[in-house]
Amino acid sequence: MFSILDFTNERFNKIRLISLLFLAFIVRMAAIFLAGDTQLDHEYATLVPNLLNGRGFSYYSVTQTGLVTNEYILDPKIVLPTAFKPPIYSLLIAGLGLLFGIDSTGILIIEILQAGLGAYTCLLIYEIAKIKFNLQTAVWSFLIAGVFPLLAYTSAQISDATLQIFLRVFFFWLLFKLEIQPESKKLTVLASLSLGILITARTEMLLYIPFIALWMIWVFKDKWLRLFAQIMTLSILIVAPWVIRNYIQFNVITLNTSGGLNLWEGQNEQAKGIPSWYTDPSAELSEAATTRVENLAHTRDYEIKLDEIYYDEAKEFIRSHPDQALKLALRKFVYYWLEIYPGINFIYTNADSPFYWLPWLLILPFFITGLILNLKSFRQHFLFYTSFLLSTLTVMIFFVLPKYIVFVIPWVFIFAASSISLIAGKISRKVFGRSTPINA
Repeated sequence: MFSILDFTNERFNKIRLISLLFLAFIVRMAAIFLAGDTQLDHEYATLVPNLLNGRGFSYYSVTQTGLVTNEYILDPKIVLPTAFKPPIYSLLIAGLGLLFGIDSTGILIIEILQAGLGAYTCLLIYEIAKIKFNLQTAVWSFLIAGVFPLLAYTSAQISDATLQIFLRVFFFWLLFKLEIQPESKKLTVLASLSLGILITARTEMLLYIPFIALWMIWVFKDKWLRLFAQIMTLSILIVAPWVIRNYIQFNVITLNTSGGLNLWEGQNEQAKGIPSWYTDPSAELSEAATTRVENLAHTRDYEIKLDEIYYDEAKEFIRSHPDQALKLALRKFVYYWLEIYPGINFIYTNADSPFYWLPWLLILPFFITGLILNLKSFRQHFLFYTSFLLSTLTVMIFFVLPKYIVFVIPWVFIFAASSISLIAGKISRKVFGRSTPINA
């Protein structure tokens, strides 16, 4: 007989690993059949059909009557290029749409593929925890990641969340493997490719680069510059086509055209800390800014000019209302880390569901405990702490949504698991009269 807390039997460890992987996939499949999307939604309802109909990567279009819309229309007068969203997920969905269609059946197939990717991500979380902590922590991390409702639900949405979580976890796993095998050219190339794709998929990853450099100085000593240069060179080559495309379209070097809008959503007199398109009522631009929008020419740089208007409005709000901006930042901090949104009239799907906030509040004390206990190993876990810091600062400046915590939730699970494994170890010693090796 084996105990679930026994980490010394190699055969049972393999069985447990396969069982956890299967469990993670089944939980995600259950989320799909219970609450999965059945059609393209939000920006993808426009971006993907435009791609499939030969209109390129475009979001805004002009109707025959001269109105600008971000909805898909059959007979636009003008189609305007976009960098409003990162291109990777839209291109992926469009490619899968060519194979399976974008009706309810095609959407189901896409979500099943996401369930597989989500389950594999849980395995990578296990591998990272095993490298940076120990086997017990890794197993608990796998279990938590496999069954946690918020993470499972991302696979049931036509959203880039599952892909972005995978890319981020995969990149960290490659870095930690490179720490063990610094001469591996394969790991170096894969880390470079992964970072380049990540930057293209989520611009905030640019903020991580100096911290990655600092971590590499600590870890690789005199070899850090060579490795860092190799990773950055190939990453730049991956990002370059998207930047060049945007320069050709907009005559501006940029990765996206939504930074101003996103800043304004978090920094305006009506702001509540979350994007207004998910609240009732939604926020509105000032009369002067609205007039500027209405007078914009329907040219290729429309999104750039539109984003500048939002940026100007946000900048003016911060300058003239610093106290309110600070209060909003503190509110967003609370929203982000507690997953509770008092006083918000959400129109965001399942935002007030206990499946969002209850499991989070249950895991939070274990995470905080693990975070404090592992401060003594700060350098070893530097990239984790950096992720918590940068993600928090990002939402405090911009805005927060219930799903945003998923971008750091793998590391939350690992730190929570580190404290749970301590408790489980005490139970094992009490019940079975022995402890298991920490690095079994």
